[in-house]
Amino acid sequence: MPDSLVWGRALVAAMSALPPESTAVALVRHAEREPIPSFQENDAAALTRQGEADAYQVGRHLPVGRPIRLFHSPIGRCQMTAVRIAEGFRSVGGSAEVLGRAPLFGGPYVVDTDEISHLLAGMGDHFVRAWFDGQLPSTAILPPREAARQQWHAIQGVAREAPAGSLTLVCTHDWNIMLVRETYLGVRHEEHGWAEFLDGPLLVLHDGECHLTWRDRAIPMPLFAPTPGRARTA
Repeated sequence: MPDSLVWGRALVAAMSALPPESTAVALVRHAEREPIPSFQENDAAALTRQGEADAYQVGRHLPVGRPIRLFHSPIGRCQMTAVRIAEGFRSVGGSAEVLGRAPLFGGPYVVDTDEISHLLAGMGDHFVRAWFDGQLPSTAILPPREAARQQWHAIQGVAREAPAGSLTLVCTHDWNIMLVRETYLGVRHEEHGWAEFLDGPLLVLHDGECHLTWRDRAIPMPLFAPTPGRARTA
């Protein structure tokens, strides 16, 4: 893997290894961002210069030869990540289209921003474990299974509209990625690490089958009526 890739090495490797006739949707965390002082200021945090450069390099190393489509959450750093990936891909002769905002990949599970801010102030990063374990009030945030189903339905929608043989990247956030990873693939961030910049799970359609994958984890998934299941090791 090229040394120029600071982040996104696993994503590039996974997408490069896909069968050429497959159709894939990757849920990708945005690139490196500025610090977020509080949850109330979450939307304002932009990419760092390094983050913009990293996203561009990921684009340069994605497999050329089939089109890439990009969506992003409504937050500016996700939009810039998509734009820079597309620019990098085009710089090596690839065809990339940024298709715009996808609100369901923002924070649709957030019920009360003020209540979440209060909880985060007291819990820090343990907030995510408490949420995934169903210990947080539904007045603040949707229960994890409901939130995960919401994310899966959104991924399904992108996959259904994707041209056969295309690659789609959806630039989103760490909570979204860790929620999908844990609910469907059994990947706990305490054991496998926080969601990295420019990394995330893939939905792969190939030979009439649908799989959700991340690193060495893979699980068959229905394109309709998803049910969280236990992952197997690929």
